Amino acid sequence: MKLVLKTYGKEAGIVKWFLVSTANTFINLYPFTMNPQVRLMREVSFMRAREISVPRPEIYLVNYVKPSLYREYVEGETIDPSYPQDMEIIAETLCSIHQSGYALGDSKYSNFIKSRENVIYVIDAEQSTTTLSETHQAWDLFVYMVTSSLKIYGKAVRNNAVYEKTLSSFISRYVECLKSTKPVEELLKPSFTALFSTLVPPPLNLLMYKVIRGLVDTNKGDV
Repeated sequence: MKLVLKTYGKEAGIVKWFLVSTANTFINLYPFTMNPQVRLMREVSFMRAREISVPRPEIYLVNYVKPSLYREYVEGETIDPSYPQDMEIIAETLCSIHQSGYALGDSKYSNFIKSRENVIYVIDAEQSTTTLSETHQAWDLFVYMVTSSLKIYGKAVRNNAVYEKTLSSFISRYVECLKSTKPVEELLKPSFTALFSTLVPPPLNLLMYKVIRGLVDTNKGDV
């Protein structure tokens, strides 16, 4: 059996969350934490939560004194955000997490692994929290869309139509699963649109807004 040792006090991790937390301070969209013990407790809580049905690696040993844990190693590959089928599966995964009363916080595409059996696992939940906030749910959508768009930027610029179709599949499947457009509507508020414009280079930031706006206008009141 392969295990992964994850520690929460490394400098690189602290620096990463300091930058994220600082950037988030002025808009207060998500309750990030840099505290190693809190990050560990958040991850353990999410990974062991019975109300969450999405696949997660099993945790075998937790050290709360020197924040660290041993967890199951998931054999597989990172999700490919250029595939509409994978995007739809992630949409369903995030929907299920949100319906269970949680948000991930760090929902970048590389935190989802497709196993050899084609099962999607969430492998990182150190910024997760219990919440029903539509803003927190929107943050999860935002982080996934931004990181996946940056990953496939070259392909997306060369073929705008495929990018729009892929992004549309993701948002549509999420709305269909959640039976609500509320979190997606949050993405059209100035705090989110400003971040889209800052973090996603053109023309993808404009295409992203176009897709979100169109889907909200189409689905509002129908779900």
